[in-house]
Amino acid sequence: MLVTMVDHRALTSYLGVGGYFGGLWRDGEGNATWAVRTFLGIRIDVLDRVALFGEVGVEYDVLGFNDVKALRLSTAPLGILLYLN
Repeated sequence: MLVTMVDHRALTSYLGVGGYFGGLWRDGEGNATWAVRTFLGIRIDVLDRVALFGEVGVEYDVLGFNDVKALRLSTAPLGILLYLN
């Protein structure tokens, strides 16, 4: 889910939240894995129909076997959007 936070001419910031739930299987045993994540992104319009964007995110994972838990801070590489119409 994405929510636009600020929309000002060439600059748009947004907040996203999401997650997943799944299963892991090993040696005939199954176990659940799940995660929740949130990220903050900024999109900058640089030309007509061209924009640059970048994101910073936080993710909390629970990986089933042995109750492995991880908290990660990540960045997405700079991206380029090209609008076709």
